[in-house]
Amino acid sequence: MRWIAPLLALVALGCTPGKRALKCHERPSADVETPDNLEPFKLLSVDSSESQVANGHILLNQFDKKTESYSAVIDGCGAHVWWRERQTPQTKITRSRMSLDGRSVLYSEYDRARELDTGEIRRVNVKTGAETVTRAKEQHHDFIERPDGKLVWLSWQYTSNLWFDNVDADIASDAIRMGDEGSDGDSEMLFSILDDSGVDIFWACDHMNASTFVPQFAEWSHTNSLIYDPDQDAYFALTRYWDAVLRIEGDGTLSWILGGRNNEFTLIGDTVLPQHGHMSEFWPGGMLVFDNRNHNDGKELPSRVVEYAIDEEARTVEEVWSYDDPNGVFWSYLGDARRLPGGNVLIAWSASGTISEVNRKGEVVWEAQTEHDLGRLEFVRDWEF
Repeated sequence: MRWIAPLLALVALGCTPGKRALKCHERPSADVETPDNLEPFKLLSVDSSESQVANGHILLNQFDKKTESYSAVIDGCGAHVWWRERQTPQTKITRSRMSLDGRSVLYSEYDRARELDTGEIRRVNVKTGAETVTRAKEQHHDFIERPDGKLVWLSWQYTSNLWFDNVDADIASDAIRMGDEGSDGDSEMLFSILDDSGVDIFWACDHMNASTFVPQFAEWSHTNSLIYDPDQDAYFALTRYWDAVLRIEGDGTLSWILGGRNNEFTLIGDTVLPQHGHMSEFWPGGMLVFDNRNHNDGKELPSRVVEYAIDEEARTVEEVWSYDDPNGVFWSYLGDARRLPGGNVLIAWSASGTISEVNRKGEVVWEAQTEHDLGRLEFVRDWEF
């Protein structure tokens, strides 16, 4: 377990200098009733003069490896202040986002065994509990809410196996679909990796073996991250098995591919692109990625968080900041990283249940841990309901 400085002056949390003093011994949110199987967080360390999380909240997903999964919010002391449980033992909550309305949480849920198409995106008003359910065809991994109220999500798409004699299974790939919130299944396909990427199917890696992730299918692309920039009306999708990021315009046309065998960008200096990563941050001029670092020519390197400067016009990419797992651990799956308003970086070392806030000097300024695994994270500056 990654218990870093477990005795770091919890006594002093009530008097550490900062915008306001944390008083975690008072646990002001502890009166929120949570189920017994929603594992609590233990606050490992905090420097409230450096931490932004200490005075805010984190929206996250936490789950066990059997049946339990939650969309939840914790405060700067690691206490749960809000939670939502999966609807049935057969489903799993996979992604949570604060709504653009500032009053609701959106979260997605699908079949835990990935055998049935039960994808849904749920909106919950935090104050009233009012709920809207959107049926999201073949939804998996990630979704976004557009300013026009439509929901866009990653979905599976299937085709017959005409390429690989070594696999007795058909192919699963990915598409981007869009639908009206509250609809019971109607949606349109914005982009198909199979049909619109211009990339011929190739053997991506050994994760393509049948039933590695999608039962009874060889999964080709495994897109796990979707970001939308409304100012550019553009989507950015990280396709994990390709080790590539795709820019897709709002009209469904592909603009470029960064990384992988179809890379269109020049790497500057000693830049190394992510290997089987996860991404929640892409902005004009850069991206932040949790780089799992699978497949390193037989070497097991520690997972890391890495920031890149990107010039889309010149088609160049440069590594500008990185932070390796401080314990040298390679995490083969999950993981997330988000920029914080003051410049720090929030990291989910997901399979360890640990959340770290790190400053640009590589110093941990806030850290908490739970016995559950973690999904994606989102910093919430104001949680006032």
